[in-house]
Amino acid sequence: MYDSQFLCILIRLNGNPRNPESCEAMHAVTQHNASEPNVYYFDYTTANTSPLIPDDVYNIIQIIVGIVLASIISLFGIVVNILNIIVFIKHGLRESIILGFFTLSISDLILVFCPLMTAACSFADIIYPDVPIYFLSLHFVSTGNLREMAYFYSNTLSAFLSIERCCCVVLPFKVKSIFTIERSRAILVAFLVFVILTYAPVFSTVQLRWMTHPHSNGSKILNVWFAPFRKEVHSFSFNTIGVFTPSFSLLSVICTTTIMIWGLRASSKFRQKASVTRENGPETTQSSRDTRLTKVMVLLGIILTICNLPYVVFLCVMFLEPELEYGAGYNNTYVVLYELCYLLTSCNASVNIFVYYKNSSRYRQIFDATFKFHSKT
Repeated sequence: MYDSQFLCILIRLNGNPRNPESCEAMHAVTQHNASEPNVYYFDYTTANTSPLIPDDVYNIIQIIVGIVLASIISLFGIVVNILNIIVFIKHGLRESIILGFFTLSISDLILVFCPLMTAACSFADIIYPDVPIYFLSLHFVSTGNLREMAYFYSNTLSAFLSIERCCCVVLPFKVKSIFTIERSRAILVAFLVFVILTYAPVFSTVQLRWMTHPHSNGSKILNVWFAPFRKEVHSFSFNTIGVFTPSFSLLSVICTTTIMIWGLRASSKFRQKASVTRENGPETTQSSRDTRLTKVMVLLGIILTICNLPYVVFLCVMFLEPELEYGAGYNNTYVVLYELCYLLTSCNASVNIFVYYKNSSRYRQIFDATFKFHSKT
């Protein structure tokens, strides 16, 4: 699904052997090469274009969103997630919540790196049009599917961390015995294994091969090869994890965030009442540190909801409107909306550092000491 959306970004921009004779609205489909048994290659054909987004506007949006904005956000996300990883390592991974934040930063780092790889390959196709290599195919066989796996894993981690913090609000005395560091490690590894096993079959259906392109006068070009059964395999994997994971994660985060907000308000009212009556109530309320961590998860949950809700809505609209698909009647609209949704997910993976720094005094202390940054506050 995602690995086909960038095929039209640059093919229209320059006349090279990879282009068809017409540079009108095109899309990539896998076609069987009769002269090479079991070989499937990209063939660029005229697609049904969306009446909602004209081709000229579509091309501009592709460049701005798919290359420029994606590259900027990716570079920023790479830097901030590396900083997060360093801080959490220095903090120590002895607590379940810190281990979760550390793992989430690694997953987000992979997520934001992949679009940068896509943009780099796209630029290479522009700069070296005569090289018999379709550079974007390097993305298809590597980071294209890897980004989806990182996205699904990050969603699963966010849901898990939200549930853990929610239990800290609802069950403050039992949460540490429930979410031990050993159990958290096992759960994080189990999530990773689930994502890998669910998506691993997709990697087996794509390879790099030298093949003859019908529009290149018989010359060979290193292009991406799709197995004949790729569509079925990818549909199974994506429907299993690509639809379920974001939807379940979004629902879980919304529910747990609502409970945490209620818990924070109740805890605040209790402390105010205890202050008036001069009663100390630490036995029945969260500690100040737990409260700060809960606030962190509330903010992260709100950000995730804002950034992931358009993607889930987009999936629902796709089921309701069959023409909202790649190469179908609303091809241009589909590609633009899909790229915008993935741009939002990259934003979600790049802004956590602000939440950590603002709401965690321990994170801020380690960050300032490590990077010699002295906050004015």
